[in-house]
Amino acid sequence: MELFAQLFEHLPELHVIVCQPCATAIPPAQVVTHLKERHPKVAVATRKSLAAIVHALPDLAWSPGDVRVPKPAKEPIAGLQSRGDGLVCLLERCWYTCISLQGIQKHCKEEHGWVNQQKRGGDMRQKSKHASNRIWRDGQCCQRLFRAVGWPAYVAVETSVEAANLEDISQRVKADRQHQREEREAAMAKEKIKEGIRSQADPWLELTGWVPHLQGIPRAALLRAKQPVGGEIDAHGREEVALDDTGLRHVCKAMERLIRKAFDSSQAEVVGRLTLEIIERREAGAESNERPFYSRHRVGTIKKYSQKLVSILCYLWRTYDQIERPPYKLTGRQDALLWSLKQIARTADAAQKEQLEERCLRLWMALLDHTLLDDEHQSALLSGVAVLGLKPDHHGSGWVPAHEFSPTLSALITTSKALVVHYARCQREEAL
Repeated sequence: MELFAQLFEHLPELHVIVCQPCATAIPPAQVVTHLKERHPKVAVATRKSLAAIVHALPDLAWSPGDVRVPKPAKEPIAGLQSRGDGLVCLLERCWYTCISLQGIQKHCKEEHGWVNQQKRGGDMRQKSKHASNRIWRDGQCCQRLFRAVGWPAYVAVETSVEAANLEDISQRVKADRQHQREEREAAMAKEKIKEGIRSQADPWLELTGWVPHLQGIPRAALLRAKQPVGGEIDAHGREEVALDDTGLRHVCKAMERLIRKAFDSSQAEVVGRLTLEIIERREAGAESNERPFYSRHRVGTIKKYSQKLVSILCYLWRTYDQIERPPYKLTGRQDALLWSLKQIARTADAAQKEQLEERCLRLWMALLDHTLLDDEHQSALLSGVAVLGLKPDHHGSGWVPAHEFSPTLSALITTSKALVVHYARCQREEAL
């Protein structure tokens, strides 16, 4: 223990140990390696003993996230080297500290969305007349904490910074963000679906045929059209004013109730095992067709599944009578059912609104019972699936890749099977 006290100092308030000769913090798991490389005179057995002592210490961080880095340190930390050339992030009291301009710029871009308004080139004398929009301060007193990769490298030591200066920086950054957001929104409102570069072919998009089907339609309009009623968000993930969808809220709630009932109906004790085997049967690709349909999903899973169908229903509700929309075609039966669904949803008669679940069920059966011809996207259901393939801007924009779209397909297929079983059960009960 005496040798440990000579070499190391435990700082429980930071959850670190400091090597006093090296004046740097050491990750606990690297104590033996550090002694071997930096203090080779320490015997092998002694290294293991020191590592055991470290392992038994309380209040010690074994991962970078567990280190309690002061933001900032009120006074210099004993045992660590100090320097005065640090750069510290001042936005929102972040206090991230490093010693390179590239490092602080990378942090500000990735963590705070900072954009450098000073471009390369131009007249430097003219540029110097205008204030930079940087959100950090140089000449910061700081101390080196860890040298190990991935662990906190520097800690700022508090100096007197005027509160007004910090507030000015914060307000300037907020104004910059608002300006950038408005520019992106203006551009996105005009952006339409279009073909990609031929040299950058995407086999997944070529297979789905989504781009030709949605080509020429504004992305923002399609993303809004599929949003469920209540708490709508725009393409950037922010709440926006609800669209004028009189009656659609009632339809969405009715569809959610219908789906819950459909999964309740799809039980062996309700419709029999044979029914569940038939609905799960495959024409090809399965060694056996005797496995029954599984419907005992968690409430949260069924709710997630419901949102996919509700999104397609919202998309059809909002677009089917618009001039500028994807070129899907409703059959006569589908058109009549959607029209009657709107009439029932918008009526004030509570007795008629009780028919919403039944009308939603009949509409979904009609969407499934659509003969596919040369262009499968003439199906309103498959057109809705294509819109589900659009990725919102706050999720990276573009298109949902194949490996991320599989859960959506699974939700649509599983829920549609449950609805078919429920529809068959309702038809049988009516016949009896």
